[in-house]
Amino acid sequence: MLSEAPLYEDEQLMITINENPEEHLFWIKKPEEKYKCAYVLQRGCLKDFALTERGKLESRLNNYNSEIWANLTLNNLTINEAHIAILQAYTEDRKRIFLGYLNDNQ
Repeated sequence: MLSEAPLYEDEQLMITINENPEEHLFWIKKPEEKYKCAYVLQRGCLKDFALTERGKLESRLNNYNSEIWANLTLNNLTINEAHIAILQAYTEDRKRIFLGYLNDNQ
């Protein structure tokens, strides 16, 4: 399923790089299945959401795709949990890009 390790993963959320490396997948795990909902985050969205103030993230997610927020709340996940996952995934994504750049220029 995944060619690379997830950018972020915990018991309820996972963020991966999509087949198109400029996109990401935001997975919401459901108790009865390993992963139920996966949403494509188009180019720039991971960065945009990571840099959004936590108080405005719910609105940004709703504007982007209202199903994301609906499924987060359906699974008893908070905006804080979602924001932490997004921030950590964005940090890991930048780290991998930087390390790839270093490796390419040695």
